[in-house]
Amino acid sequence: MNRRIILSLIAILCVQSLTLAQKEDSITYNERVVITGSYNPVLRKATKMNVAPVFTDTSSSLQHTFNYTLQPYKLSSIYSPTRIKAARITGEPRTRLYHSYLRLGMGNYWSPQADFYYNSTTSQTFNYGFRIGHQSSWGTIGDKDKPETFYGKNHFSLTDVAMFGKLIIKERTQLIADIAYQNDYNLYYGFSDTILATHNIDRDALNTSDYSATYNNMTVNLGVKNLVATKGIVYDAALHLDNLWAGYGSSELQLAANAMLGYRWQLKNGDFLAAMRVSVNHFGQTADSTLHPLGHISDSMPSWTPDSTFNSRANRLLFNVNPYVETALNGFNIHAGIRLVADNYSHLDQSQLLVYPDISVSHNFLNNALALTLSATGNATPNSWNSIRQLNPYVMPACEVRASKTNEFALQMRYQISKKMEVSAHAAYLLLRDRLSFQTSHEYMLQNVFKTKYEDFNLLELGADFSFINDELLQFSIGGNYYVPSEVESDTLPTLYTALYDAHVNLDMTINEKFLVHTQFLLIGSMQSDYTYDPLTDSYTVSHTPMRYGLNLEFEYRHNKALSFFLKANNLAFQRYLYWKNYPSQRALFILGLTYTIPTK
Repeated sequence: MNRRIILSLIAILCVQSLTLAQKEDSITYNERVVITGSYNPVLRKATKMNVAPVFTDTSSSLQHTFNYTLQPYKLSSIYSPTRIKAARITGEPRTRLYHSYLRLGMGNYWSPQADFYYNSTTSQTFNYGFRIGHQSSWGTIGDKDKPETFYGKNHFSLTDVAMFGKLIIKERTQLIADIAYQNDYNLYYGFSDTILATHNIDRDALNTSDYSATYNNMTVNLGVKNLVATKGIVYDAALHLDNLWAGYGSSELQLAANAMLGYRWQLKNGDFLAAMRVSVNHFGQTADSTLHPLGHISDSMPSWTPDSTFNSRANRLLFNVNPYVETALNGFNIHAGIRLVADNYSHLDQSQLLVYPDISVSHNFLNNALALTLSATGNATPNSWNSIRQLNPYVMPACEVRASKTNEFALQMRYQISKKMEVSAHAAYLLLRDRLSFQTSHEYMLQNVFKTKYEDFNLLELGADFSFINDELLQFSIGGNYYVPSEVESDTLPTLYTALYDAHVNLDMTINEKFLVHTQFLLIGSMQSDYTYDPLTDSYTVSHTPMRYGLNLEFEYRHNKALSFFLKANNLAFQRYLYWKNYPSQRALFILGLTYTIPTK
């Protein structure tokens, strides 16, 4: 009992002590502190994080330099990316657009240059524009006190006008049309005063109309293509009309049409396309055999003329059928087909049926860093009077025309060292039949007019290229090719205008977005340019054009978005090279000018 009383007293004392402690803690003191003085607000300087944001891009865009044999038909890609709807940012100010471009320049040798370009601004369905261009030179070549080096006037002029348009219908069909006109004027100036003296001709008594060449060319192109082709029917078609009328009574009308129709479907591991392309090239050609440039030996007849009726009119036809399949399967891109060509073009009195392979296989290795392509292709390409004079402006009127045939077996390699560096290489073996070349015609005593020469030979081609691209600030590439021609037959004549090697170095720089510099160095090896036959020794004496090298430079200063100034310098090595036999070039050409773009409202 006493123990219970004692425990109760102890509990009462503990509760009372806790209550007193809570009251002591809950007392609030009424205290006030006043500070007197001026208030100086200060914003402390924070420590700057000097780290620029970095965007890691998993893909890079590099310029590729490829060496390949031109084919006249485009191949439809087996891969069609899904269309992505463009994002729209509300409240974003519209960028000021520029729809026109004017470029004016003037150089030595009285060399004016003018270009005007107009294009419609943004539209999802319609685009149109036109272009006007002119360039010419009115100088002379050589020193008049040195007859062996004085070639007189080497005037030329090129003026072209073009209009173009594109219409997209319901985002599925694209229509393309363009029309162009070109006037081309040049002189057959390939004779020195020494050559004229051997034929008792006084240069001062000559009129430039006696040895000038004028070409007028009108071109019309129409095309249609479907845009949505992830699966189902795919097609495209094009029509080309080319009308050439030139001096010395020659004219040519070309009508070319090609169309592709195919069907694409999806496989489990890729796509598959089966298609057929058909093309037709028809040429109607007329000429007057009594009209010739200066120096023609009138009583000689062209050795290539099959009959006299060709001097009035000739019709030539080339028909091409190309069935093929394409697939992208397990990392392999495969194109396999065959090309059948009916050639009623090279020889008017007979037709040929030619068969060519159309096969290529490509695959990427090492996480797409290495790409290899193996191909076997072939085709027959018609040479027209219009295409020949664009290649060699000093060719004779109404020259011989044939279709050039090519079989090519090639291996191409591309290796991406990094996002900025890439190396590519290729090896090709070509079987060339009726390959187009040129030789001075003995029908012209001044040896200033060329005739076409068609050669048969095989060619081994090896090439490589290295490129370095640092965004838009610096782009550099260096590369070259080596050629090994081999005769088909032991008695085949020497191949003309086939260089054994060539090389190039290109450098593009952009400095502070104000200065643009483009430099280019080219090197082309010596070429066989002509030959003469010696019946006493039963051998040929071959002449050569010397090795050509040239340094070109273009410098542009962008004053603002609309106005810039440029200086263009060609052939800074001051070499008077020979591109064609008996036709020396000017040493160096400098053009100073400006460009101006007119902004829209």
